[in-house]
Amino acid sequence: MSSVALIAPRSEGGVAYIIERLWKGLRRERFPVSKIVISGSPTLFHLKHLPQFQKYDVVIITGSIPPPSHIFARSDVRVVLFVHGFVYHELGNVIGYGRLREKLGAMYSLMLFEMAKKADRVDTYICHSITTCEANKIYNNFILLPQFVFPEELPKRNEVSVQGRFNPKVVTYKSYVNSPRLLREEKLISLMRGVSQKLGRQVDLVIVDPAQREPKKEKWGNLVVYRLPFLPRERFLRLIASSDLYIERCVDEELRLGSIDAGIVGTPVAKLTHPSFVERQDYKDEVLWAASPREFIELVSEYLRDAEDKKPTYSRRFREFLLNKRSWDNVKMSLTNLLRSEL
Repeated sequence: MSSVALIAPRSEGGVAYIIERLWKGLRRERFPVSKIVISGSPTLFHLKHLPQFQKYDVVIITGSIPPPSHIFARSDVRVVLFVHGFVYHELGNVIGYGRLREKLGAMYSLMLFEMAKKADRVDTYICHSITTCEANKIYNNFILLPQFVFPEELPKRNEVSVQGRFNPKVVTYKSYVNSPRLLREEKLISLMRGVSQKLGRQVDLVIVDPAQREPKKEKWGNLVVYRLPFLPRERFLRLIASSDLYIERCVDEELRLGSIDAGIVGTPVAKLTHPSFVERQDYKDEVLWAASPREFIELVSEYLRDAEDKKPTYSRRFREFLLNKRSWDNVKMSLTNLLRSEL
């Protein structure tokens, strides 16, 4: 069986948690896997530890940007790059609008990404979705690993709605990055204002923003927007669990980590999908999704009007979807087959 080095950037939040889950999944499959966290400069770290990496059969680089040292790995070492997000667009935003130091860092990262593709030393790419691969100009030699759960994270429960709250509460998560795959905040607020107007009552929208320093409250007619700074994972899960609905801001087919967390704690998920990506979705009525703003407003309004009665049904549907299509056992095959194949 292949020995695996999982090279992880020093990070917090979503990316770190995704890597931790991947490491846990590979250990479940009894792969001899070592998680190596980069310290200091990624480039210098990789150059310094290149002889160590040469001892493994497979090196999985999880931080989207491959270091130049991967080019010098032995030919029989399989190099796998796990790409998160839209690299070109996100780095391009930093180059265009960031501070000088951030611009220089983004330019260097983009150069490394382009150099890796031209050197053609990455044997396989991992993406969360087809759209992610295409946005990064990856059209061959890739496998998909969508966000997943472990079955024990979804214990059988009697789904219950939140009782005794007059105002519906909706939660969403704002990413650090500015990406075209994410519903813009001003658009989301516009949609939720439409929902509150249609309901004719106050709706509370809670936006968890890791870049926010202090809590903030805004009022837009019947819509009250609460902006919260970064929350530790357990507090974030409690917030979702106490809500009527979680909004997935990704407009392509992907369901990000926040949506998976919502399913774990029993909160239904809604999303606006761009029409170009509808055919790529592997969910139907398990998620409250719409392909147009008007349809989204209608769908969410109808749900929130009777959320106490409808939440248990949608919660159960989404839980079953995660068990049947997004559990580790259902998504692991492409990766585990790759790691078990002959080098």
